[in-house]
Amino acid sequence: MINVEAAIKAEIESVESTLPKNPVIIIGGADVITEYNKNLDRSIKTFNERLKKLSSPYFIRTNHTSNGNEYPGRYFYKWIWNEDKEKMERKYVGLTVPDDDDVPTGGFPKAPINILEGLEYRIFHHDVICSQKMYERFFTFFEPHNLIVLRLKI
Repeated sequence: MINVEAAIKAEIESVESTLPKNPVIIIGGADVITEYNKNLDRSIKTFNERLKKLSSPYFIRTNHTSNGNEYPGRYFYKWIWNEDKEKMERKYVGLTVPDDDDVPTGGFPKAPINILEGLEYRIFHHDVICSQKMYERFFTFFEPHNLIVLRLKI
């Protein structure tokens, strides 16, 4: 039989070196973020379909992952043709669409807003680990869900 406590302790130790300064764990926070992201993804999909109907090469991705950390946001990309590889590739263009010839007259529809933009966190099973400062910054998102938040001592 697996010792759950030992398994959790081993997993915590494996990520301990990458934890933020003054970390907190938001019990059930990952489930809340996942549900929010599902709704946001539907909105982003609708937005990207509208851009496609406008024959736009631009589209939005909703998050970015680097070194195990999640960075929610609205990241604009542009489809470009790579002649050397003979295939379409995504090119990051920023947090907003640049004003260029690929923007149709009248502009684009308003992009969905991601209220978690700027949140840096790690998923730990159904929970979220982030800095106390991040939690305080996004308190109004987590607070209505009556989640338990614990400070982690390293």
